[in-house]
Amino acid sequence: MSEKAQKFINNIKSLPTLRPIAAKIMQLLHDKNTSAYQIAKIIQMDQSLTALILKLANSSFYGCCKEISTLRHAVIIIGLDDIKNIVLCDALINSFPVRKGSFDYRMFWEH
Repeated sequence: MSEKAQKFINNIKSLPTLRPIAAKIMQLLHDKNTSAYQIAKIIQMDQSLTALILKLANSSFYGCCKEISTLRHAVIIIGLDDIKNIVLCDALINSFPVRKGSFDYRMFWEH
């Protein structure tokens, strides 16, 4: 490892951890027998994640012809692989502190 990389690593004081809900979802997603219902039940404990999942399920990207109004249906439409990616991205974005005048990660995510 280069000296520069080692110096950078040595200066890290702490790393953010996954929120408990995100960690629970990731744990469930590692089990092949986990159902969309189980995932939805955990997601619904987090209002912002619930809103994000429903918003994405109703986006043109997933191309559903009628409104998706239940979280369980949204999880089915999006699929467990994409749910995993969304949960990880949401956790990552929310781990950055909000700083005035700098790049707004949350605004970027909303885009």
